Amino acid sequence: MKENHLFLKVIILIVFLLSFSTPSLALIPGDFGSANNGPPDGVVDFEDLMIFALAYGSTPSDSNWNPACDIAGLNGSTTHDGCIDFEDLMIFAMNYGRRDKVTGVKAIAITTPYSLEPVWPTPASSMIGFEDRTNKIGEKSLILQNIKFDKLKGKEGDSYYGVFIYWDAYYQNGSTENINYKVYRSIDEINYDNIISDDNLYLDEYFEGEKYIIACIDTDVDPNSGNSYSYYITACGSDWETNPSQTVSIDTWLPLCCTLISPLDQSIVTDPNPTFTWGPVDVASFPYGSICSGESDLWIWDSNEPAQAWYIIFNNLTTSTAIYNQDGQATPLVPGHGYYWNSWSYGYDLEGEIIAISFCEARSFGYKITEGVVSDVNATAVTTEWGYHIDLTYNSYYGATSYKNYRSVNGGDYELLPNYLYREFPPDNNWHNLEGWGYSTSPPPFCDDDVTPDNTYSYYVIACGDGWETAPSEIVTIDTWLPPCSLISPHDNSAISDPNPTFTWNPGVSSLPYGSIYSGKSHFFVHDQTDPNRYWSISFDEIINSSATYNQDGQADPLVAGHDYNWGSSVYGYDENGNLIAVSVSERWGFGYLVEEGIVNGVYAIAITNQLSMSKFEDKMEQLEEEDKLPSGYCFNEITELKEGFTNYAIRIGWYNYYGASGLKGYRVYRNINEEDFALVYTFEASAGYDYSVYDNDVSTDNVYAYYVTAYGDDWESDHSQIVTINTWLPPCSLINPPNNSVINNLNPIFNWTTGITNLPYGSIYSGESEIWVCDTTIGWIVWQLCFDDLTTSTVIYNQDGQATPLVSGHNYWWNLEAFGYDENDNLIAISWSEDWYFDYLEN
Repeated sequence: MKENHLFLKVIILIVFLLSFSTPSLALIPGDFGSANNGPPDGVVDFEDLMIFALAYGSTPSDSNWNPACDIAGLNGSTTHDGCIDFEDLMIFAMNYGRRDKVTGVKAIAITTPYSLEPVWPTPASSMIGFEDRTNKIGEKSLILQNIKFDKLKGKEGDSYYGVFIYWDAYYQNGSTENINYKVYRSIDEINYDNIISDDNLYLDEYFEGEKYIIACIDTDVDPNSGNSYSYYITACGSDWETNPSQTVSIDTWLPLCCTLISPLDQSIVTDPNPTFTWGPVDVASFPYGSICSGESDLWIWDSNEPAQAWYIIFNNLTTSTAIYNQDGQATPLVPGHGYYWNSWSYGYDLEGEIIAISFCEARSFGYKITEGVVSDVNATAVTTEWGYHIDLTYNSYYGATSYKNYRSVNGGDYELLPNYLYREFPPDNNWHNLEGWGYSTSPPPFCDDDVTPDNTYSYYVIACGDGWETAPSEIVTIDTWLPPCSLISPHDNSAISDPNPTFTWNPGVSSLPYGSIYSGKSHFFVHDQTDPNRYWSISFDEIINSSATYNQDGQADPLVAGHDYNWGSSVYGYDENGNLIAVSVSERWGFGYLVEEGIVNGVYAIAITNQLSMSKFEDKMEQLEEEDKLPSGYCFNEITELKEGFTNYAIRIGWYNYYGASGLKGYRVYRNINEEDFALVYTFEASAGYDYSVYDNDVSTDNVYAYYVTAYGDDWESDHSQIVTINTWLPPCSLINPPNNSVINNLNPIFNWTTGITNLPYGSIYSGESEIWVCDTTIGWIVWQLCFDDLTTSTVIYNQDGQATPLVSGHNYWWNLEAFGYDENDNLIAISWSEDWYFDYLEN
């Protein structure tokens, strides 16, 4: 009882003290933990109050002693005094409600010949050199890889400027999820404004070392204005925002990007140690604004390997020439290889922090001598469910316009193979991705499918140019194929209820060596076909491995009930020198993960209000499936053909492929109306392995309909699926202006309509979307579409978002509206399409 009174007194005292406490930017003693005995979460809140109150008044000899709560000593000192008392209480009360701040904020002034507009993915040629300049950039090499250039914008001599801001990710409850950020900027220290928006800035999160880094680029800067740009960062949630981080400022950019002079772009170099010359940024004295020192570099990249060939640093910003390998650290140039080169400049502040970079574009050259040959020729014997072939790959030869591939069978004469055996890269085999095959600088793989495992095949390659050919490359030989890799369990099209099933297969090899194969690996994968972003794979450093348990490495996403999956395995064989020479790729088997095994899963129903023609309705449904707004699958029937001027109503019922008993013959759909008995309304024969749907056209908006689905065979029928109900249709969408078959002369006309919905919820519909479409019928193109996150928007001005194609005088157009209704669980349950109205646009 005494402890309870003490606990209550502590709470009352803390509340009293909190009412008189004032904010401080100090660190926050008092963050003891989080909900459910979690770790400190970066905020001193009620959870910490409970932890502190339980420990108040204790010493190390007491059962309720918590050393984390001993945060102060006599007179509020930071010395731990072995007693949780009033001194600790005062410090805790002063920090109650405080949050940690964003840390690690840095900024770099960027000068580049490429536009800094956000693009993804980053063009590789514009980012050449980031990953290998670790000596210069150090731990920030990955940070700078997130500076994204648009190489298609800008020409030689152009310069673009920006400020690259980055900081350590903010953690709450040990996680960076659901954390947003605001980037506040001041020009010349006048008013800080948040500059993050969808239009001008976006944030990247990525892993650097042992922590996450957040970064963005401010391109709204003018180095010639003499302005200073200052930034601070806050982390925020739906109802909170941290105090400002430390402030960083940028007021100095390095001059225009250096210009590359020699070798010329796309030139041929014959000197094994060529001289490189460039025009530097040419800052000779310091300080240069806030830049107190500087360095520059020269970087050469072998695009055939691909690998860094040479990298040298100069302790100044004025060096303008270098001889290849002058420091003895370069890799010798390889005949036939192509290379990139460039030079960057770096500026540092008084503490040695990098605060400015000037990038330049990259130039290419090829190194070629008479005795050069095609290099890195590799042959791989491939075994698949469809048969056998040999993949022949090799590095491109600089300046070559074609290649000749010669083959010998069982030691016979070499014969030139036809070029038609080239195929697109990459092939649809997961082992290429695992082994990292191929680079953009190499020719497409040569596929020789006129082979059998009984023969031995040898190959060499010749590069050809305008009036010249190289000598033959090294010869590579294939005399061993891996046996077919066959899957065992779970069988194809099976149902699985175990969340971590075991998979087994036969790799075909039980011991090594196996012909010319002296070592091997294997690779296993499971791919979610319902959500293609979910993929798990695991590799084994042995060829004989024949089983895997789902998520045995802890890296897999949990299986999702009702989802379809496929799985397979690949085996890799290596020769005595560690070269990949053989691959066996299994077929792919499917399975379904079911919590309730033995019933049809994924049943849904959608009420349809339609005023479109049959062909346009089918086009719309196909589009919704492509956008993943609507589950895709084979539909057994069609919606009733619409009579002009009328509105049709229907219900689409769909379901996932049935996994369970063998011998599936088809599906049955049962319906009840207004809670009467269920009756069979549809029976369809169907093959396993597909999702299906059907339209119920015999419906009325006055009734309530419920459905379930069963699977059946010759002598069995599954239990019924979950029941889905439709009791709400969206009203018909009514178009108002411009009138049908009208002529308009306003380049940006106003469109008016009504969805028939004024507020939500509307029956079972709790949220919705609507979208206007405009099509130029003269050319058959959609010229504008605009989506609204509601069902009440009823007017819009053409091209109000700046994304529409301008109307063309003399062209004819149609426009329509579509609306979507979602239930309280965000499931799509209703769709309404208006009819098409037409208009002609004529200039005055």
